[in-house]
Amino acid sequence: FVRAVGFTPDGRTLMTACGDGCARMWDAHTGELLRTYDFGIGRLYSGAFSPDGLTCAAGGETGQIVVWDVEV
Repeated sequence: FVRAVGFTPDGRTLMTACGDGCARMWDAHTGELLRTYDFGIGRLYSGAFSPDGLTCAAGGETGQIVVWDVEV
């Protein structure tokens, strides 16, 4: 299940935070999967890009938050 969705400021990349514990980056125009991140923190319930689109964050079911540099 997708729990959260976020777009980069330019609208080119979509991030999904999912119940399987993975955050995924997608090409917003083609729907192509670009990258999958599995941080091992359980189900993800939230996710967002920074205003410059270079950093992403996601929150898990245990209250943990991961922040990473976007590589797309």
